[in-house]
Amino acid sequence: MSTTAFVPAEMAAGAPTGAARPPAAAGPASPLRRYELSTTGGSEVLLRVIGLVRRRYGEVVALDFHRGDRHRPSVLEIAVAIDRRQGSTLGLRLAGLIDVLAVREY
Repeated sequence: MSTTAFVPAEMAAGAPTGAARPPAAAGPASPLRRYELSTTGGSEVLLRVIGLVRRRYGEVVALDFHRGDRHRPSVLEIAVAIDRRQGSTLGLRLAGLIDVLAVREY
């Protein structure tokens, strides 16, 4: 079993993480975050990713899935409108999902 590493830009820059507060709903003022996930290709991973985004009060703006084959993993690209505080840990949570091999935020 491999582990997945993800360091969001805020943590890499040394920004303080702060205390937890009630989540704010994603809206038009919410920043857009884009992720590329390498997955094992199971169709359940789509449900897990969307479910996680919804539980974090995010809104899926765009979703693109390319099924892999024996030479490369499946790739899921997702754009999410989410509150800054909720979005700061979204990449880490995505990396922890079953069937997710790697996460890249761009």
